[in-house]
Amino acid sequence: MKNVYLGNWEYRWKGTPHMRNMIKNKKRESILAHELACMGFWFNLKRICPNLSKLVDSEKIYEILWGHDLGEIFAGDVSQTLQIQGRGKNKQHTERQEIIKMAGKIPAKTLKTLLKNFDDFENYNETEDINVLVCKFIDNVQGNHFGVVFGNDHKINSDLINKILNRSFIKNARRLLEVLKNKGHKKAYKEVKSVAEYLIYLFKKSGTELKLDKTC
Repeated sequence: MKNVYLGNWEYRWKGTPHMRNMIKNKKRESILAHELACMGFWFNLKRICPNLSKLVDSEKIYEILWGHDLGEIFAGDVSQTLQIQGRGKNKQHTERQEIIKMAGKIPAKTLKTLLKNFDDFENYNETEDINVLVCKFIDNVQGNHFGVVFGNDHKINSDLINKILNRSFIKNARRLLEVLKNKGHKKAYKEVKSVAEYLIYLFKKSGTELKLDKTC
């Protein structure tokens, strides 16, 4: 845990123009704050999405969310903005190696769980595991919700915001909705769709001129 604590001082949103005012005002989002917020999102979503909650294992959800960005504590976060600019091409491999390094002397079984959760999370597009897909959905919802709440100049940064939403949130939401639909989980499908639509509404309200791909 002593290595994990360092995540309090590794920050997100590097190079993101619509987050400059927040950073200037010394309001920073750390890696651990993001992970905690993701867990908080599930605490709330499982109550407003009861049909989705029935399909997953909440303990597994919390475990995946707690560990999904641990590799960024030492490797550093490569923001969506920087990824769009071509940075972080080996991001997944680098973060996986950092998890192994920072694990230290933890039991091999625990490390194996951390790595499996990380691999499943990063390769979400190859799975139909609803637990994993919900975690990826929450990761994207939380990140983008934080951005719309604390961001600035959304309208003039609409082009970048559209790129970020399409490459992350929309792509993941589409995958989760596709799996729920194919498995016949109509009520859970409607719940997830309503959450996705509300986040899109918040961006519209912020003044962002949206040009989004379809979620389903």
